[in-house]
Amino acid sequence: MGLGTPNKNPSKYGIYKVTAANIKTTNENKQLYNLQLDHSHWVTQFIPKRQLDQTSSSLYKKYKDNNNSLEFLVGTYIDIGILDSKYGKNFSRIRYFDVLNEFKKLLDQANGKAFSFQANIYGFLIKKGYITNPDSSITLLAPYEKYNIKASGDYTICYSKDPEFGTVTLENLSFIFDKFYKGKDTSNLSDYDRSEEYYLGVIDIGISGEKFHKSQTKTLHRYNRTVLRVGDQLTRDQLAYLSSFDNKKLT
Repeated sequence: MGLGTPNKNPSKYGIYKVTAANIKTTNENKQLYNLQLDHSHWVTQFIPKRQLDQTSSSLYKKYKDNNNSLEFLVGTYIDIGILDSKYGKNFSRIRYFDVLNEFKKLLDQANGKAFSFQANIYGFLIKKGYITNPDSSITLLAPYEKYNIKASGDYTICYSKDPEFGTVTLENLSFIFDKFYKGKDTSNLSDYDRSEEYYLGVIDIGISGEKFHKSQTKTLHRYNRTVLRVGDQLTRDQLAYLSSFDNKKLT
């Protein structure tokens, strides 16, 4: 199956502070959002004209809710996709309008469990001068000093710096997967309209599946479901298995 034509100029997402914002009008009398990032460069995007595009744009809705102004963005840190074009730097999408507050919400809800966040908080803190640990992780400042973060592609993963004994960790996750889940029955093989398998993620073990039409000629939907996450308690069998290794970090 083909993957389609790749995007030759994909957006590169990053976290920036909006230091100025206004509406710009071109010589053809077209209007653009115009944002200054980190006091250094400007990025633009045409304000949508079609109702369908307006309805699907979260930025357009916020722009209208703020009396056709972008001043609400000034002073906030956003996660934004930037791409180069023949007209200069454009932006494709703002994923988070207050990215640091969104990350803080997840920290407050984590309760010792690991989580991933689709924004480069790790790279942002590196730019801010945070010191890295020997394993390249960063320990957050109080009141979140119990957590470390690492980069994983376009995501930031956050996990407990000092995991409790008998819990799933980044170090033992793959061992648990290989022994207890890899290639195993997900208990849905009797459902001929469904196909599932266990997967090993960066911070979790889960089930990845597809639901088919009864004729199996069409996929109705795909889904992922977490089974075990870093920070969860190990079972007695899992703990006994990991204890057989000569490595204290595994348990």
